[in-house]
Amino acid sequence: MGAIFEVVQLRIQPASVAVRRLRAALTLRWAEIPGAALIVIGVFFATLWLTEPTPINGVLQSDTASSESGIDKLAGMHVSTWAELREAAADAGLLPARSLVGTVERLTRANDSDVTATGWLADPQSDGAPMTVIVFLGSKSIAIRKTFSERPDVTAALRLANGAEKNVAFELTFSCGAGHLPIIVGVGPDRQYRLFELKQVC
Repeated sequence: MGAIFEVVQLRIQPASVAVRRLRAALTLRWAEIPGAALIVIGVFFATLWLTEPTPINGVLQSDTASSESGIDKLAGMHVSTWAELREAAADAGLLPARSLVGTVERLTRANDSDVTATGWLADPQSDGAPMTVIVFLGSKSIAIRKTFSERPDVTAALRLANGAEKNVAFELTFSCGAGHLPIIVGVGPDRQYRLFELKQVC
């Protein structure tokens, strides 16, 4: 019986060693998984950081480029009514104003064919970057200008600060026959647009 017991022991021992080695290998593999996961997560966030748009004066490059692209698209569209303007603005990726305010204060005839529109456009939440004013007449854009300089009266009325008081005024001269009604729209940051309701015709 003793001899038989020894033979059995000799046969079982290699299996036990193999089991221990297998367990050790599996434990090592499980230990490696968290480390690999951390590496993958680290690479993912590093890629996001490296590809993040760079801010310019507090405005992301992608937002600035998108706004300028929307202005170009809108200026190239057929617009002869307020309804068409709203449709064109939506197609250009522009949104109705949330914080953008302004007005065309007057249309002054410069000569028999030209008039000058003066007014202001402001965004209390902006950093003062110039905004854009577009004039449509006869179904197409005929004048585009950036806002410029401050308006102390507007600054006081709206309590503009932190740069928002800059580049508020605008003035555009364009051809407009007597009795015609131009469509004038302002485009500001965050792809916002504001339609100016004119109180007089050319």
